[in-house]
Amino acid sequence: MDARKSSIAIGLIVVATLLVIAVGLMPGARMLSFDAVLRALFQPDGKIETILVWTLRLPRSLAAATAGAGLAVSGYLLQALTRNPLADPGITGVTAGASRRSSPASSSSLPSRGSPTRSSGSPAGWRRRR
Repeated sequence: MDARKSSIAIGLIVVATLLVIAVGLMPGARMLSFDAVLRALFQPDGKIETILVWTLRLPRSLAAATAGAGLAVSGYLLQALTRNPLADPGITGVTAGASRRSSPASSSSLPSRGSPTRSSGSPAGWRRRR
């Protein structure tokens, strides 16, 4: 692929990503129209739509996009370093290590009521908040 085609492809991917993020700002407890989302983004006026977009929906959408981009880069690096286009985290043992640490945590006995707070580093140090 030459430089011109690459730049066009990257531009289309960026535009598609921004469009998906903008559409992702619409749904919620109060559905917003696409026009209201664009108005809240580019002409903030202090109305409820602007507050919803800037304080709740935009940070959530940006965090999701950033997390997705990070996962994409880590997957690309794993495939590039192992020179295997079908590489997955199981090759490096990441999934085995994660399951080893999560198994004791999921099988430990936690209090059945209240929200647990940690007062020490062991599960025995968990106590109920009153």
